[in-house]
Amino acid sequence: MLRQIFHLIVSVLLWAVFVYYWTIVMRRPMNPDTKTALLCLAVLIAASAVCLFLWVYYNIRLHRRVGERRVHRRDAPQPTHDYLGRALLMENPDRLHKANYVRVIIRDRTASRKKLFWPEDL
Repeated sequence: MLRQIFHLIVSVLLWAVFVYYWTIVMRRPMNPDTKTALLCLAVLIAASAVCLFLWVYYNIRLHRRVGERRVHRRDAPQPTHDYLGRALLMENPDRLHKANYVRVIIRDRTASRKKLFWPEDL
């Protein structure tokens, strides 16, 4: 509870400093470069908002057309080779889907194979 109060106080103080500095900036007269910068910023914000709206609209239409995914796709084939064409050696391929992360160790740089190790196996 004390930590939340501390965070609240620090946040309010930082916002006060932010507003204070912007009042200093806004008191200065505007020159053409500042107007150009503000116009570019406004165009970028508007373009971002339009892109976000279109992306959300696309996803909503996709959801209405296809429906909600209820299962994860597990039918992906197990990798047998990496991008360089080296063979992957896995002692238990089913563990690959359940692992949060996998550590790949290449012990011999000239070898044409590499072995996947799970962290608990090291």
